[in-house]
Amino acid sequence: MKLYFHGFGSSVEGSATFHFLKEYFTDLEGINLDYENSNAFEKIDNDALAKYDLLIGNSFGGLMATYLGLKYAIPFCVINPFIAPSKTLGLSSYLPWEGEIQRLIREEVRNPRVPKALISSQFDELVDRTIVLATKLQTVSLFQEPEWGHRVPIDDRAAVEKILNETIKRIPTDGRELIAGKQ
Repeated sequence: MKLYFHGFGSSVEGSATFHFLKEYFTDLEGINLDYENSNAFEKIDNDALAKYDLLIGNSFGGLMATYLGLKYAIPFCVINPFIAPSKTLGLSSYLPWEGEIQRLIREEVRNPRVPKALISSQFDELVDRTIVLATKLQTVSLFQEPEWGHRVPIDDRAAVEKILNETIKRIPTDGRELIAGKQ
């Protein structure tokens, strides 16, 4: 099964991206989180994630998928992830989590162990791509840079499915033998 993390100020029910992905991945579930409270990270632990073989996060949900995927060694895909919400959104309450996420990313870049994909849109008007790319996470990930804005253009089904086939569909979830950076 796959677990989807929605973006900031959104919900599973209100996420067009979730509903699009649900058509593409019939085993996709979503979780509603209140990102206004930085304790959202404490709401999910390894036991709660045990049934999932892939985490997918979009926008602010990409922060959650990155953190949980690296912490618990669960394959993940992030789409236009907010990696540093204190810098990009002014959410200083996330500073402690940012430090931990940055540490996990640095370890992963040095020693890749989790299959992952990073989709970073070239024309994202919300996420500062320089912050995302400065982490070097793309060097150890299946990486795509579509010509999208921040929102996944679900009205262009063919273009989105092409990116999904080149990234998410290539992430092994059974046996986890592909470690990005060693493809």
